[in-house]
Amino acid sequence: MQGYVLAFRPATGDGTIVTESGEAIKFRGTNRQVELHGGDIVRFEITSGQTSDLAPGLHDLQVVQRWPECLTTSYRPLLRQLHSTLQMDGPVH
Repeated sequence: MQGYVLAFRPATGDGTIVTESGEAIKFRGTNRQVELHGGDIVRFEITSGQTSDLAPGLHDLQVVQRWPECLTTSYRPLLRQLHSTLQMDGPVH
């Protein structure tokens, strides 16, 4: 099965994957060898019962494509323009 990472908290290992059918699956405690980021396309298997520490029936989690790679070439100039117009200032005292 395939989906994308909706959210992921590296400190706790908690996150949510949205499947191709739109179902949101919450998980906890990823394999520390898999680095996840929001928007990443992932492949995983779902079986009945608890087969891993990820979620009931969720196992063999693999990153298929990182989210920046998903951007088509037509969106990249817009993203560069957005980044060039944003100004990040430090905290105001």
